[in-house]
This record gives sequence, structure tokens and C-alpha cells, in this order.
Amino acid sequence: MESVKKHINNIRILLIVTFIFAIMLIASNINASSYSIDDYRIDAKIMENGNMHVEEYLKYHFNESMNGVFRDILYKYTFNGQSDDLKATSARYQAGEISNLKVYTSDQSFNALEESTLGEETSVSNGMDGIYTITENLDDGYRKNIKVYSPVSSGKNKYIKYEYDIEDVAVKYNDAGEIYWNFLGADWECKIDNLEINVTFENQTTSPENIKVYPHSYTKNITSKVDNNNIYINATDISSNMAVDVRIVFPYEVLTFAKKTINEDYDYTSLKEIEDTMTQGRNRYFLSKNLSVIIFIAGIVGLIVIIVEANKIVSKGKKKGKKLEIYTDILDKYSLGEYSCILNMYGGYSNSNLLLATVLDLSDRKYIIMEPEKKLKKSKFDKIEYNYNLKLNNDMDYSTLNEYELNIINYLFNGKIGNITNITNFKYTNFELNERLKELSKNSVRIMEYNKYCMAENAEVTKRIYNSVPKGLIKFVVTFVIIFIALFIINLFVISPVISDSSLVLAMFSIFIGIFAAVFTSSAKSLKEEYLDDYNKLMGLKKYLKEYSTLKDRYPIELVLWNRYLVFAALFGIADKVGKEFKEELIAKGYDEDHIYMVYPYIGMSIYSPQINQSFASSTGSSSSGGYSGSGSGGGGGRRRRWRSLLKMKYNN
Repeated sequence: MESVKKHINNIRILLIVTFIFAIMLIASNINASSYSIDDYRIDAKIMENGNMHVEEYLKYHFNESMNGVFRDILYKYTFNGQSDDLKATSARYQAGEISNLKVYTSDQSFNALEESTLGEETSVSNGMDGIYTITENLDDGYRKNIKVYSPVSSGKNKYIKYEYDIEDVAVKYNDAGEIYWNFLGADWECKIDNLEINVTFENQTTSPENIKVYPHSYTKNITSKVDNNNIYINATDISSNMAVDVRIVFPYEVLTFAKKTINEDYDYTSLKEIEDTMTQGRNRYFLSKNLSVIIFIAGIVGLIVIIVEANKIVSKGKKKGKKLEIYTDILDKYSLGEYSCILNMYGGYSNSNLLLATVLDLSDRKYIIMEPEKKLKKSKFDKIEYNYNLKLNNDMDYSTLNEYELNIINYLFNGKIGNITNITNFKYTNFELNERLKELSKNSVRIMEYNKYCMAENAEVTKRIYNSVPKGLIKFVVTFVIIFIALFIINLFVISPVISDSSLVLAMFSIFIGIFAAVFTSSAKSLKEEYLDDYNKLMGLKKYLKEYSTLKDRYPIELVLWNRYLVFAALFGIADKVGKEFKEELIAKGYDEDHIYMVYPYIGMSIYSPQINQSFASSTGSSSSGGYSGSGSGGGGGRRRRWRSLLKMKYNN
């Protein structure tokens, strides 16, 4: 059951890591730590010459000190195959120029705005106030890049007004006028709580009932109304990187001197088709978001089913809880390496617990002679108080050891994996264990050789003692993963009209769920029936050693057997606890600590096993138990997305 618990914990950790990664991915696009926009108001007036006069009022709140804000306005973009029709990306909705641009700032309110001075980009620097610069940018369309120098402290608000004219934006037909404009671009890095767009006409029409308004956005909360000659659009809870564009159709007499004219009647039939398609696209967007959540939840449920089924397979025949009986005899049917694989299918030979247990076992069998000595502590932080001097026994026949034991001796005493059995051919015949482990940890090549050997040995033994993954589970998982990922792909690229940040995150989750399902399925192997009794005895022995101090009916362990129990305690990773219990018994009999550590060195090594295990792990690679913020764009007819990083310029630079 330990291996099962370990794999379940690994799955939990992977899910948590994936969730954190997704949150970081979202945060990288939002940058909410720099600033937020509480209110955003746009007052636009459609002029009789087809221009549009715009005044933007933005209330920023800053979460760190800044030099000012960056604002860019996209007013025209072209691309190969761009059409000239009523679609959102049409060439006819591109503006001619942005002119008469002015900037006003205040720290108090919109009523206290003061006009900033236009400066040259090369002559301004951080820390200046009341200055702005304008540069042209042809990247992904024609843009006006505005940098507003107006320092603000963390926790403070900044009120900014942008005023400008958009030239030749309105279109005049024989029987109607039209404007299609991207009032809010798709590259704002923060959520906007409230957006108000107020549109009026320089020439007011006598037929306001003929004014039609079509706002578009992928936010749920967007409304519009016409009151006489005034148009009001309101949108709330606008996510980062979400555009708001508006099409307005009105009587043609509003545009007396418009330069952009089309000598034909307005195509209301195409308008209806396009607007119906955009409405369907908006509905598809929300449908896709809901489906993403449903599919993801279904994926989690499917993964849980796979984990439960895999757990049943791994647990088959294994006793647990109250059904697990205490076992008190020393086990000797298999080698320690095989017992380690029975306990843990994947970490068997690579576990540093096995390494420590093997060293104790070889010492108990006299292949290694252990001579402890109390050392002078170099500092109060030095946790190991005793040196453990190890040397080979000249009187033993090392060719009788199993392959793993022989390789461990070669690794410790000769510095590499091998089968040398003649002591005279070893590089070392004695050493202090802790210092030797430090030395081994510096040789990455030897560590790789050791790991390669352990993995090969582990694969060979586990293949012999574990059943293969049931074919039925493999078929189920393969089918589940294929259907699950296919649904996400269809939802993301077919149903959804756009690829949103949340859709991308959930899509990444789907891939990870597939990986988790595959990884966990590969571990769904049960012990072969002939090894189940040995597993239950192992766990019974572990239970006995863990509960040794609390058992009322335990029998006294003969002192000569303590070493054997400590070998298995080391294999279970509880040697420190068991060693302390044994030490307490000796102290109760009148022995002092120094005598215990010198006469019964296994107890000392066991008590300090966490530190020694850490050294083993390092020697083998084994497993053991401000700036500028506030950007955004508008213009270009709508739905043109452009990714752009936040320009950072710290206040104190």
C-alpha cells in the first residue's frame, strides 16, 4: 500500500502544480499587480465631414509606483485578401489618421484635469511630469503610441483624459450613414469594471428612430439604447484582452461633407446576415466556455475513476488497516532488494532506504566491519555525533554475495559499479561512511552508472514479481484520453469563435489530465499471487516495529536479533524511530549513551538514519523518504487582436 499511497500523492502534487502553472499563465496576461481601471468613459461625436471627435476618461488605480502610463491607438490595419464589405475586418472601416491628440492628467479628479505638454521622445526621461510623447508604430497596423509621463505612488489613483480626432471613419451611402469602430481594443492587460460609450452627432437627425446600434463583445454584460440623437452603450466586467466594438447605422443626412462615400444603397440584407452570424458567434463563445468547464470536470471525474480502478488493481490481495496482522518473525525468503521491490514497484532498488539497510545487513553478516567512534562536533549544528568507520572483512568470501550486494560494496569501496570480489583489488579497504558518501556525491558519472544499474535491476525484478497492466484498463484509458482530448479540440477550434485565455488554460489541463491518466495506468500492476503473503508479512512486520512501544503483549526481543530488526526498520524508512525505542530499553537497563553507541553501532546509525539517508541520496541520486503600465488600444473596425508586453519603467529609475 505504500507504493499506492505514493502514486496517489504524486498525482495530487502534479494536479496542484498544473493548477498553479495555469494561474501563473493567466496572471502573465493580466498583470493585475500593476494597475486596474475602475471607470472608463468614452464620449464620441460623429462629425458632418465623417470624422469622429473622441474624448476618453480613464480612472487608473496603481498597485505599485509608476512613471506614468502607456496608451496606443490602432486606427488602421490591412492584410492580404482584406474585403470591402460590411464585415468587421473590412477595408472600408479603417480610419485615415489620428489627429489633434491631447492629453490631460490629474491626481484628484476629472474636474481637476490639466493639459500635458507634448514632448520629443529623445528629450524626456523618467520622473518628469505633465509631459507626453507620440510615436508612430506600423507593427500590426497603423498606431499612435502615447507615453504619458505622470508619476504616481503605489495605492494612488490617476485621472487621465485623451482627446483626439479620428479622420474619415464614417461611411456615407446613398440612403444611410455608418460607423464601425473598435472603441476598446483587445490588448488591455487588466480587467475593466465599467465602460460607458456615449455617441452623439454634430448634425442631429430628424429621424432618430432610424438609428440602429449593434454593440459586440464577448462579455455577458453589454447593453445599448438610443435616446433621441444620443446613443448609450454600457459594458461591465470586461476581461483583459477583450475588445468592445460598435456598429451604428443612421440617416445619411448626418454626413453632409463625408469624404468616404459609397454610391449604392445600404445592404440591410447583408447587415442582418452578418449581425446574426456575430450574435451566433457570441452565443458560441459562451457555449464553448461552459463546455470547456463541463469537459474539464468530466476529465477530472474520468481521472478519478482511473485512479480508483488502478488502486483496486494495485491493492488486490493486499491487507490493510485492521485486517493487517502483526508479524514478528525476521523475513529471509527473498533478498532485501526483492523485498524493496515488493514494497515499492518503482523505487525498489533506487531507494536509499535499501542502501542503508544493505549496509547494516552486510555489517550484521560480517562482510563489512563497523567501528564507531565519537567525533568532536565542529559546531552545534552538526547533527551526526559519531563517525562510522567501515572496512572489509578479509576472512569472508565475497563471491557468495548476490549481485546487488556485490555492486554496493564495489560502489562504496571501489567507487564504481562492478563485480570485484578480491579485496586487494579495491581502491579503498576502509573509510568513514559520512566522508565517503560526500566524496561519492561529487562524481556525477558514477552516480549515473549507479542509477542505470538500479533501474535495470528494478525492471528485471518487478517484471518477475508483478502482473502486467490489465488490457481492459488500457483500452478504457486510451479511449477516454482520445475522446477527452478530441472534445477539447473540437470545442476550442470548431465551436468557439475565438481562442480565449481560459480556453487555452483548460486545454492545457486536458493534455495534463491525459498524461496523468497514462502515467497512473502504467502503475496499475498487481503483485503476483505467490508474493502476496510475503507483502502482507512485510507490512505486518512494519506495523509491529512502528507500534513496538505501545504493544502491551509484545515479547522481549533478544538482543542478538535487534540488528536484524533494525535492517528491516531501515528498509521501511523508520529506523530512527525503532532505534530510539531500542535505545530507551537499554537505558532502562542501566546503559549510558556512549556505551550504547559504541557497543551497538546499528542503534546509532538507525537513530541518525535520516541524515545518513540524505547523504546516500546525494551520493547516488536515489530517492529518499514598476514601470509604465496602463496600455490598450482602440480602432481598426474591431476584433483585431494584438499581443503586446507591458512596458515596465520603475518610478525610481
